[in-house]
Amino acid sequence: MSVSVAQQLADLIVKAVKDIKADTAAQIPEGKTTDVNLPTVATEEHVEMTPARRAALRTLKGTTHQLLATLMPVDLQIRDLHSSYLQTVALDVVTRAGSQT
Repeated sequence: MSVSVAQQLADLIVKAVKDIKADTAAQIPEGKTTDVNLPTVATEEHVEMTPARRAALRTLKGTTHQLLATLMPVDLQIRDLHSSYLQTVALDVVTRAGSQT
């Protein structure tokens, strides 16, 4: 039985995540990454960006985009992109307003 394109992309995403976690864990004292990536709690926030992690992040970003493009109808992709842009603008407005008070 052949593996679908979507499953192949999902497998690449899983591999990229494992590669990122392994690379990060090798650079932090306890060797364990956190599940919440906030600068106040994540020790991996300031570790060096290695070529291996950079490649894994590129793979993760590209395959995630391709998986969504494979599974999602075009009109829904456009609406999602527009919604994402509006969310980014709204967050920017709120952040700027909060920093001025």
